[in-house]
Parts: sequence; structure tokens; C-alpha cells
Amino acid sequence: MNGARFFILTSTFLAAPALASAQASLESYARNLSATVSAVHTGDLDQDGVPEAIVAYGDDCNRIGCLFSVVEDFGDGSFAVVANQYGQDPELIHDGSMINASGAYWIWNGAALLPYGSALTEYNAQTGSLNDVEAIMAIEPWRRGLTRFDIKAHELDLIDDERLERVVRITDSKHASGRSLPFYIFDADGNLLDHDVALDAPVISPRSDRKAVQYSFTHGNGFMVKMIE
Repeated sequence: MNGARFFILTSTFLAAPALASAQASLESYARNLSATVSAVHTGDLDQDGVPEAIVAYGDDCNRIGCLFSVVEDFGDGSFAVVANQYGQDPELIHDGSMINASGAYWIWNGAALLPYGSALTEYNAQTGSLNDVEAIMAIEPWRRGLTRFDIKAHELDLIDDERLERVVRITDSKHASGRSLPFYIFDADGNLLDHDVALDAPVISPRSDRKAVQYSFTHGNGFMVKMIE
């Protein structure tokens, strides 16, 4: 056939009986991880045909929520916890491919647990204002040469208080700290709620269980999750 080569692609998708058996074994392992396990959900998070488990615990909690883990099935009868995070009442949605922790969404891509979906979008971004420049310079007066064109701003009701908070991001790399760029969150009266630096725009997730907003971002020290309420 003119020297053409054809390849047949195979997958690891399990037949229904094998899948049911794998899920049962995975759930049994997950429930025996700790006496404090409060819930176990199984689903194919990374869509590779082999189920993972989400394990919620009831004893290790903070403002964000309680600890939950992703447990991987390696397909050879072995299992392991491969990621941990904090969240409130994590559940699986979208046919088991996504975690919803009270409005904060997470995906497992087979290598990392990542926040998904942000209230910050290019559609609600605007060029910064002179007031933004003045507010940042009041906090960090050493940022010489900052202009409003170095800034993106977003106005959103982050904590369901019927008022618009403002997320301000410096986007020009000349103001970077290493590879990270600063962002600032102001309340509707212009008071600073928080500021930090991030490699990318923070993932902003209004919480569905309370009047609060959770935001996740990466910086030089790793991955960070914070909340304002």
C-alpha cells in the first residue's frame, strides 16, 4: 500500500465486570486509609479508563475545609495516595471527571491536582485605572514606572455581599518577582484584603457554602490556596 504504515492504538479501558471489581477494590483500600475517612467517591478523573478515588477525612480541617486525597489505582493490584488538598464536602461531577468542593473545582490530570475554572476571565478584564496605580504604589512605593497599562483589573461580587470587589493584577514582566507577578484584592471601599505573587492569574472560586471566595495560585514556593470571607 505504497509503503504506508498504519498503527492500531490501544487503551486501558476496563470492561464493565472488571471495572466494577476495580472500583470495589479501590473503595475498600480507600476506606481503610484512616479511621477518620468520612466519604469515598470513585470515578475516572483523568479519563484513562481506570478509576481513581476521592477520599474525604473528618479530622484534619482548616478555614478552607477538610483534607481530601486522590487515590490512584495502578492496575496491578496496588494503590497509593497521589495528591492531597483541602476543601468542603468534595464530590465528583461530570461523570466522575471533576471534583466540586463547594464551588471550588479541581481536576486530576494523572500527574497533578489542579484548580479549574476561574471567575477571572479575559471577558471581565479591563485595563487598570489611575486609582489602581495609586493604590499599589501606596502598598509598594518602590514599584517605579508602574502605569495603568501594566495592569489588568476585574470587578466581581466575590463574597456575595452585593458589592463589587476588585482583583488587580500586574501583567507586565518588568515588574515580576523572579517569574511571578503580583496581584491585589480590594474590597468595594478600596481597602486591601490580600496581595501576593503568582506565576499565573489566580484561580478565583466563589464558595457555594458560605459568603466567601477561595483563590488558588502557584508561585516560587509551590501551590497556595487562600480564602476571604
